[in-house]
Amino acid sequence: MKSQACSTACLLVLSALAASPVAAADFGARAVLQGWDPRTPDQSPSTVLADRPDGIGDALRQMWPDVQAKICATLVAKLGVGGLAGGETLHDIQCRLDDAPPFDVIGAGRDGLRVTAPVGAYLEASSTTPDLVLGVGLGRDADPRFSIAVTAHLDIALALQSAGPLLRATRATAKFDAARIDSHNLTGDVLAFVVGTWAPFFGSPDFKALAEQAIDGVSADIIGRVDGALAPLNAAIVPPPGNVRLGARVRNRYLEIAFGPPPRLPPTQGTVSGTLRWDPATFTPRKGCASFALRASVQTGPVPMFAPDPTPPSRTVGVLQLADTGPGSCAYVLQGVADGWPNAIASQVLDPPVVRAGTSGDTHVIYALAADGWSGANATPVPAITGRDYRVRTSMLHTPGERIDAVRDVRSRIADPLVDPDRSNDALVVPAIVHDRAVQQRPAPLPATPAVAPARIP
Repeated sequence: MKSQACSTACLLVLSALAASPVAAADFGARAVLQGWDPRTPDQSPSTVLADRPDGIGDALRQMWPDVQAKICATLVAKLGVGGLAGGETLHDIQCRLDDAPPFDVIGAGRDGLRVTAPVGAYLEASSTTPDLVLGVGLGRDADPRFSIAVTAHLDIALALQSAGPLLRATRATAKFDAARIDSHNLTGDVLAFVVGTWAPFFGSPDFKALAEQAIDGVSADIIGRVDGALAPLNAAIVPPPGNVRLGARVRNRYLEIAFGPPPRLPPTQGTVSGTLRWDPATFTPRKGCASFALRASVQTGPVPMFAPDPTPPSRTVGVLQLADTGPGSCAYVLQGVADGWPNAIASQVLDPPVVRAGTSGDTHVIYALAADGWSGANATPVPAITGRDYRVRTSMLHTPGERIDAVRDVRSRIADPLVDPDRSNDALVVPAIVHDRAVQQRPAPLPATPAVAPARIP
């Protein structure tokens, strides 16, 4: 007969994913506020709003005892189901989890964090037994006693929110390794029973699925307790009214967050004007004044700190007007640019290059607009500024007759002449062939040409 009860207590311990339990490492949070003035867009002074060297680590340690007890209670209930393996049943189960799993925090995309910890388990259990010796079941005192050690990989997702509390838990899951079984008072046929009945169960996908379902069953409770533990940190990291999160990153066991003003809508009462000139002996615009393009843009916010792409927000402004003022010149007006703000002006000659074939190769004549009489830096109308003149400059590119791959690459690109934004349009950057070797500088292309208004410039 089978023994219907046993008196041996069982102990289940989930330990950290590491080989030996260690205390959770410190993990902090720091928030800074970026200032910004559109009149000096390159300057963005920052001040520290909050600095909690172990704010996240403290929250994880605080929530763990309650979560530990909840997981244990759920696992004991699931492992005590009758007939779990080969018709046999575990009972009198006790459970303990690691007191200090080694939580780690890593970045998870632009708006999230992942909290991970190896959480291990040890189970010491008694089991009912089948008829083992001459058809007679073992007595209660001889019931098999054994222990199980297992490792669970806990994963908690934290979301960085744009509104409300900064950090919020959104998911809690765990993946289990196969359990390791060890006997305590087993010899002979009893040991064979444990090895043949319970060891296969604890090493099977069935046990892993059961344990993972236990974590899933308390996921909502884990999430709630993590949110509660994070409440003091969330209360300390609140941006001043009118500011938003600009960037966040994880570095050196810190969550670093930058707040600042959102992009501002620029004023558009400004005017920038000047003259475009060229030498009629060397250049004739194919479409007259329509052969030229000017585009103004302004920075509308600070360069975001802690962002994957530290590119400041910007906005294209202004409408271009062009008028023929005689041989070799056109007048231009950019209306509706940002008055009082620095306007970056990009310029371009839209005519394609002229290609002159020769016996030793082709010569490409390329044209570009360069600032004339001023630095080519930002124009700041208050509310109007004039004398921002440009002159057409000619550059020659000689392509040797030998058809090397680099030369073909240059030829494929010269149809779209580019202006180097880092040199404030004061010089054209063009491909060059040096000792039959192609050297290509590739700055960002000019944005799409704006509409050209009717010519009504006095």
